[in-house]
Amino acid sequence: MKTWIGVVGSMVLGLHGAIGDTLYFKNGKSFECEVVDFSNMKFTVLLNGNRQQAPAANIERIEFSAGVPCIQPATIAPQSTESDPDASARHSIKSYLAGKTFTEVVECCTPKEIQEKAFSLENAPVKLVFRGRAGIEQIGADEYITNLYGDNYESILMCFTEEGQKYIRSIRESFNSNEAPKKYALYGIILTPKTMAAFQEKYPDGQNVFIPLGRSTSKAIGNKGITYSW
Repeated sequence: MKTWIGVVGSMVLGLHGAIGDTLYFKNGKSFECEVVDFSNMKFTVLLNGNRQQAPAANIERIEFSAGVPCIQPATIAPQSTESDPDASARHSIKSYLAGKTFTEVVECCTPKEIQEKAFSLENAPVKLVFRGRAGIEQIGADEYITNLYGDNYESILMCFTEEGQKYIRSIRESFNSNEAPKKYALYGIILTPKTMAAFQEKYPDGQNVFIPLGRSTSKAIGNKGITYSW
């Protein structure tokens, strides 16, 4: 549904600096002021040199000094969501993986290699071999992010769910490149920034993201794919 939000916002910006606008409130009071902004269903005005806000729901009408038609805020609807999809319609890790079946691993990579080949490997199962991880940050009720590091501290960002948390927390958080080369491995898929743009806002954007599927593999029943598990 098209709303008045954009119209009112443009009108207010266009009239910035106009003295003598009049706000008529539903309680019968009226004030001469300067309307300077409209956002979040509130008008910002200058009254006696002071900047104040007036909720649109409390205003009966506004008469502008510049000859613009009167506005009745009661007709202003909340901002449309047509150009800003509901967050529930955007992907989470679980919704993105739901219903997908995966083939056998197509390549074994380090964090550096998976970054370099992200576009050609996107959505294809890979085995990621790494040396350690960064701290873990929780971004949702059961979703987390961390960075995985390779031999020379090159890294890849990883988003994962509660299912893999126990194992991932067991991975050492730091390492010395001069130490014996203890390594870890996870199976998963790489997603590019273009794909991540369709995810909910809580997820990182503008960079490649590794989504782990598990730490072991087995043939699915009926040979219809590979099962990845923790």
